[in-house]
Amino acid sequence: MKDCIISQVLAMGGGNFPIETVRINFGQILWVYAQQKRSGGQAAGNVATGWNLQRNCKL
Repeated sequence: MKDCIISQVLAMGGGNFPIETVRINFGQILWVYAQQKRSGGQAAGNVATGWNLQRNCKL
């Protein structure tokens, strides 16, 4: 992620454990995932993709 800012933090209690929620706004995000082959489930290579919210386009 690029151009990030923490826009909200919520801390709540309940039950046996506290819960914290953090919201992050960003200008760009990039992720990589591993494709799998249909037969056998072996890895078929990594795919990188992302989105630029500032320009509203794919990276």
